[in-house]
Amino acid sequence: MQFRSDINGLRALAVLPVLFFHARLPLFSGGFLGVDVFFVISGYLITEKLLVSFVSGTFSYANFYDNRIRRIIPALLIVSICTTALSFLFMVPYSLKNYGQSLVATMVSANNILLYLTSGYWSLAAEFKPLYHTWSLAVEEQYYFIAPFLLYAIYTYLHDRAAAMRGLVLTLLGVSFLLALAWTDKEFKFLIIFFRAWELLAGAALALSADKNRSRPALAALGLMLLIMSYGAPNILWDNQALVVAVPVIATCLLIRFSNVGNLVGTFLSFKPLAFIGLSSYSVYLWHQPILAFVRLHSHEEPKHLELLAFALLALPLGYYSWRYVENVFRNKEAVPARLLYPILGTLLGLNMVVGFTLYRTYGFQDFAPQFSYGTDPQVYVDWPRELSSISFRNNGKFRTLVVGNSFARDYINMMRETGHLDSMDVVYSELQGAGNCPQTESVAFDALLATSDLVVFSNSWGSGPGDGGLAAATSCYQYMRRRSAGRVVVLGVKNFGWNNDFVRFVHGDLAGIRVAPLPTVTAFNDSARAVFGGDYVDVLGLISDQAGKVPIVTPDRKLITYDTNHLTKAGARYIGATIFSRYGFLVRE
Repeated sequence: MQFRSDINGLRALAVLPVLFFHARLPLFSGGFLGVDVFFVISGYLITEKLLVSFVSGTFSYANFYDNRIRRIIPALLIVSICTTALSFLFMVPYSLKNYGQSLVATMVSANNILLYLTSGYWSLAAEFKPLYHTWSLAVEEQYYFIAPFLLYAIYTYLHDRAAAMRGLVLTLLGVSFLLALAWTDKEFKFLIIFFRAWELLAGAALALSADKNRSRPALAALGLMLLIMSYGAPNILWDNQALVVAVPVIATCLLIRFSNVGNLVGTFLSFKPLAFIGLSSYSVYLWHQPILAFVRLHSHEEPKHLELLAFALLALPLGYYSWRYVENVFRNKEAVPARLLYPILGTLLGLNMVVGFTLYRTYGFQDFAPQFSYGTDPQVYVDWPRELSSISFRNNGKFRTLVVGNSFARDYINMMRETGHLDSMDVVYSELQGAGNCPQTESVAFDALLATSDLVVFSNSWGSGPGDGGLAAATSCYQYMRRRSAGRVVVLGVKNFGWNNDFVRFVHGDLAGIRVAPLPTVTAFNDSARAVFGGDYVDVLGLISDQAGKVPIVTPDRKLITYDTNHLTKAGARYIGATIFSRYGFLVRE
């Protein structure tokens, strides 16, 4: 297989935009598409290597997977071990618990699946997850589990091997692309291999083509132009994810097919600094996300672009040393024979899995960090109010309160519970999906609850979405409930306790004096909502904020108010509940 320095340059043009995107550089809003370039390159090179081994009669599954393991696993294990060690310094227990999940999933090539299953309000924002980026490795590794078996079976048992392999690859490519084009669940098609396979198969189709590399400068230049355009303006032509991704995929195919050292584009891609970065691009990619995640975890507000860029660029020297002293060493079968390789990798992999599982089961060792402990499992705590879901009140003569919303509404029920008001009231919880959703068509059960309620408390995670942050939808729902409720309808203000609370690990001294600014989108929603809802708006943050609009992160008895900047701990529910009910006594019929 002929070495192509221009493909190494193309790797550099894949990894650098990813770094710039994660550093939030405005000119690289499409830098995430560098991952798709990697997919095409991987599909091309893996298929090319498979074909060479098929033709030479040297193919074996053992040899193929040994090469893949040597290429991928050692560097991944080194990065994960370093990341795990640092996580104990940078993370509070809630983040450690989430990290433990992702560590285990990464070790079994399934972080993409975990990320999908944990998406939603329980998910930690991607920028705070040191191993978030391993979702793309999982997609590639899942592809490696399937592709060699299919291609070798065709090569071994079918007569017209080349045509059959091309036919299979093109058919699967088409099916995968159409699925990605039509599927509506964005998270699912972003993370799961069925909707990403066509990108790897595009590279495979190139490797299977009869004329693999011809010098056509104009088409190579078109590919480079399309690639640069996609990094700068990914949605300029369309918003559909599959079509957005298609631009860099087509661009990469054009560059692989028509770029070589005989034309200007090939000469540019073979430029030594680019090719050098491309050689270590895998390790650079591995290191960049943990670096940026820890920078963010250390900060109480979002770091500036240039600060993030400076730290992101540290991945380049780290990637080089990792490539030279880890990747190259473990790929040398003489220096590290199989009898030495697999015990080392097995031990390290097993150690990572034990640590990750322990972090998950112990909720980030929260019992060993009482100053950051939540006193319970936060997810169980916030979810238990679902037990109060019903289609009617109990009619026990108590004050009938209907609590409507999502996890923020369940926080309100916990406020009543922790302040001793829940048992003295007849409470029903009605769950609504999304920020501000409300039944706009007749719902007999919901309308009956409204008609028999003494009080309706409406609360959702507003201020986090685009546009007005859900204000229009919240207003529509509020008006709907007012028309149908026999009692008063109150909108409970959205709450937020800063951009990130893990920075408390680096605060020396008393946390009681620490205050943070709520997210600007939340503050903007509160300002607008007060004007819209008037006296029916309970401004939670307004009750606890200082003159600068900042809020505390611990209660007066120095317990964390929140575990994820949004949802309340038991101590937080007790503190916020007492504050609200002392100001708005009508909420608990006082």
